[in-house]
Amino acid sequence: MDFELEEIRRRFKAESDNPHAMRRRLSAEARNHGPDAYLSPLADRIIWNLTPIEIQRQFVFPEVQRRLGDAYKYVGHEVYSCGGESHNIGSFKHIRTGVVLNLLPGGEYLMGSPESDKEAFDREKPQHQVRINPFLIGKYPVTQRQWEIVSNNNPSRFIGKNRPVERVSWYDCKDWLEEAGDGLRFPSESEWEYACRAGTQTKYFWGEEFDSSYVWYWENSGRRTHDVYEHDDKTNAFGLVDILGNVWEWCEDEWEENYNSGPYTSAPRLNNTSLRVFRGSAWDDPVRLLRCAYRYRFQPSDSFGFLGLRLARTLY
Repeated sequence: MDFELEEIRRRFKAESDNPHAMRRRLSAEARNHGPDAYLSPLADRIIWNLTPIEIQRQFVFPEVQRRLGDAYKYVGHEVYSCGGESHNIGSFKHIRTGVVLNLLPGGEYLMGSPESDKEAFDREKPQHQVRINPFLIGKYPVTQRQWEIVSNNNPSRFIGKNRPVERVSWYDCKDWLEEAGDGLRFPSESEWEYACRAGTQTKYFWGEEFDSSYVWYWENSGRRTHDVYEHDDKTNAFGLVDILGNVWEWCEDEWEENYNSGPYTSAPRLNNTSLRVFRGSAWDDPVRLLRCAYRYRFQPSDSFGFLGLRLARTLY
């Protein structure tokens, strides 16, 4: 671990029971170095959890709003708990589309599957450490209503305004993102898995044993997609809904057969291959594909009734 990060963690831990001291320090750092100082609690998930909620509300969320600009609106925060992890997560709405994005602190995690996981595929290995920058990611998959606001069409097989849009190719999604603007983008594959795990390292974001109440998959979906709001009470510890199940979600990355070359950061892997990564599993999948680490690929021109997207946005 970086020595400077370790020192920052110690400082936040020392101040975690003294919000007044933390408030004075952040204010002084902002005067000396600019408002970037207000974002320092977001650099690391452990630091974020040491930061009192009142400090997050007073300094961090307003500075994030300033950076995002008028295209977004802060809509509040909530503490989410799952799988033994708990985080206070702020949410920001993209005004044009109505998409709500959750603000995730950065951090380190182990990406992929361990050798001990007998269900894992070689393409999920080797497990390796990744450093993720703070970013925003959609609380839900993009819905058909949100898709139509930008594109004026609905390609989906399973029609419903609050169901996830599907039958969209990677190229379709790229065009939609460019038209939507305001910095919206695909998540990278490393960001996606970090968001899915939400601080856990278990097979599923809720634990090691499968729990069908969190996901729409082959056995309980009725062979169709579902309204994204039906699982509002089944989020992960970052407050994300249907990050596993319902529909697969495209990522920015081009396909690599394994993790021998990383990734080690938030950046997508772009190696001039013809395939694109998707993650998350869908309504027609068996349990083995519902793990946090599972990954696969399609041609970017492919579109199916089980394939959609979830938005992301860079913070800095």
